[in-house]
Amino acid sequence: MPRNTYNKTPAQMAAALAAEADLIDGVYTWRSSGNPVPNDYAEIAGVSGAALAAHVAGAQRHLDRVLAEYRAARANQRPSAEEAFEMRAAFGPGVTVRDLITGQEFTT
Repeated sequence: MPRNTYNKTPAQMAAALAAEADLIDGVYTWRSSGNPVPNDYAEIAGVSGAALAAHVAGAQRHLDRVLAEYRAARANQRPSAEEAFEMRAAFGPGVTVRDLITGQEFTT
């Protein structure tokens, strides 16, 4: 079982899962955000076996879709003036910065 960093007992987490999440196509999804419940949260809350495997696979599909949408939205897009300022402030001028999700490189 993963380490519990949520400061809740497994019973509290199971109760929260039942009260605050829906099971949609095998994926436990928070009602408040529509995002999948973290895999370790589901496991600590008592989801196991085939149900956990289905949840993990569905959460990965969700992440793959979100990353694809981000890459498409950022394709061929340069940093805004604010982003460029923040990169220069963080890394200094003349430094190459890479967006780890898109692979695009920018010089500060």
